[in-house]
Amino acid sequence: MAQSSRQSHANNTKIRKDVEEIQMPTAYILVNCTLGSEERIISEISNLPDVKEVRGTYGVHDVFVKVKSDNTEAMNHTITNKIRKIPGITSTVTLVVIEEQGGKESH
Repeated sequence: MAQSSRQSHANNTKIRKDVEEIQMPTAYILVNCTLGSEERIISEISNLPDVKEVRGTYGVHDVFVKVKSDNTEAMNHTITNKIRKIPGITSTVTLVVIEEQGGKESH
Protein backbone atom coordinates (compact mmCIF):
# COMPACT_ATOMS: atom_id res chain seq x y z
CA MET A 1 0.00 0.00 0.00
CA ALA A 2 2.78 2.45 0.88
CA GLN A 3 4.48 1.67 -2.45
CA SER A 4 1.29 2.52 -4.33
CA SER A 5 0.89 5.78 -2.42
CA ARG A 6 4.49 6.84 -3.16
CA GLN A 7 4.08 5.95 -6.83
CA SER A 8 0.83 7.94 -7.02
CA HIS A 9 2.53 10.96 -5.39
CA ALA A 10 5.46 10.69 -7.83
CA ASN A 11 3.06 10.53 -10.79
CA ASN A 12 1.10 13.57 -9.53
CA THR A 13 4.33 15.53 -9.07
CA LYS A 14 5.43 14.66 -12.63
CA ILE A 15 2.04 15.69 -14.04
CA ARG A 16 2.22 19.06 -12.22
CA LYS A 17 5.74 19.65 -13.56
CA ASP A 18 4.65 18.77 -17.11
CA VAL A 19 1.72 21.18 -16.89
CA GLU A 20 3.96 23.97 -15.57
CA GLU A 21 6.34 23.47 -18.50
CA ILE A 22 3.56 23.85 -21.08
CA GLN A 23 3.51 27.48 -22.17
CA MET A 24 0.31 29.05 -23.37
CA PRO A 25 1.00 31.07 -26.53
CA THR A 26 0.94 34.81 -25.91
CA ALA A 27 0.73 37.74 -28.31
CA TYR A 28 0.63 41.50 -27.96
CA ILE A 29 -1.44 43.36 -30.55
CA LEU A 30 -0.99 47.06 -31.27
CA VAL A 31 -4.22 48.41 -32.75
CA ASN A 32 -4.96 51.53 -34.79
CA CYS A 33 -8.57 52.59 -35.15
CA THR A 34 -10.75 55.38 -36.46
CA LEU A 35 -10.92 58.53 -34.36
CA GLY A 36 -13.57 58.29 -31.67
CA SER A 37 -14.03 54.49 -31.88
CA GLU A 38 -11.46 53.64 -29.19
CA GLU A 39 -13.82 53.11 -26.24
CA ARG A 40 -16.22 50.92 -28.24
CA ILE A 41 -13.34 48.84 -29.61
CA ILE A 42 -11.77 48.46 -26.15
CA SER A 43 -15.16 47.33 -24.82
CA GLU A 44 -15.63 44.77 -27.63
CA ILE A 45 -12.10 43.40 -27.30
CA SER A 46 -12.38 43.13 -23.51
CA ASN A 47 -15.30 40.69 -23.93
CA LEU A 48 -13.17 38.12 -25.82
CA PRO A 49 -12.22 35.21 -23.53
CA ASP A 50 -8.55 34.95 -24.61
CA VAL A 51 -7.92 38.67 -24.06
CA LYS A 52 -6.06 39.14 -20.78
CA GLU A 53 -5.49 42.89 -21.03
CA VAL A 54 -6.69 45.75 -23.22
CA ARG A 55 -5.77 49.42 -22.79
CA GLY A 56 -6.10 52.66 -24.69
CA THR A 57 -2.70 54.23 -25.36
CA TYR A 58 -1.10 57.51 -26.39
CA GLY A 59 1.33 57.47 -29.27
CA VAL A 60 1.52 55.75 -32.63
CA HIS A 61 -1.00 53.03 -31.70
CA ASP A 62 -4.42 53.57 -30.15
CA VAL A 63 -5.01 50.31 -28.26
CA PHE A 64 -2.75 47.67 -26.67
CA VAL A 65 -4.07 44.09 -26.36
CA LYS A 66 -2.59 41.03 -24.64
CA VAL A 67 -3.90 37.67 -25.83
CA LYS A 68 -3.11 34.37 -24.12
CA SER A 69 -4.68 31.20 -25.52
CA ASP A 70 -4.63 27.45 -24.89
CA ASN A 71 -2.91 26.83 -28.22
CA THR A 72 -1.60 28.63 -31.29
CA GLU A 73 -4.67 27.83 -33.37
CA ALA A 74 -6.97 29.43 -30.79
CA MET A 75 -4.69 32.47 -30.54
CA ASN A 76 -4.64 32.91 -34.32
CA HIS A 77 -8.44 32.60 -34.42
CA THR A 78 -8.88 35.28 -31.75
CA ILE A 79 -6.55 37.69 -33.54
CA THR A 80 -7.59 37.05 -37.14
CA ASN A 81 -11.30 36.29 -36.86
CA LYS A 82 -12.27 38.29 -33.78
CA ILE A 83 -10.03 41.30 -33.14
CA ARG A 84 -9.03 42.23 -36.70
CA LYS A 85 -12.65 42.08 -37.92
CA ILE A 86 -14.01 44.60 -35.43
CA PRO A 87 -15.42 47.59 -37.34
CA GLY A 88 -13.30 50.71 -36.85
CA ILE A 89 -9.97 48.90 -36.58
CA THR A 90 -7.80 50.19 -39.41
CA SER A 91 -4.58 48.22 -38.77
CA THR A 92 -2.85 45.92 -36.31
CA VAL A 93 0.70 44.90 -35.48
CA THR A 94 0.98 41.50 -33.80
CA LEU A 95 3.97 40.59 -31.64
CA VAL A 96 4.11 36.87 -30.77
CA VAL A 97 6.09 36.04 -27.63
CA ILE A 98 9.10 33.72 -27.97
CA GLU A 99 8.69 31.69 -24.77
CA GLU A 100 12.02 29.89 -25.19
CA GLN A 101 13.91 33.17 -24.67
CA GLY A 102 12.56 33.53 -21.16
CA GLY A 103 11.47 36.80 -19.64
CA LYS A 104 9.16 37.90 -16.88
CA GLU A 105 5.41 38.13 -16.62
CA SER A 106 3.56 39.65 -13.68
CA HIS A 107 0.50 37.80 -12.44
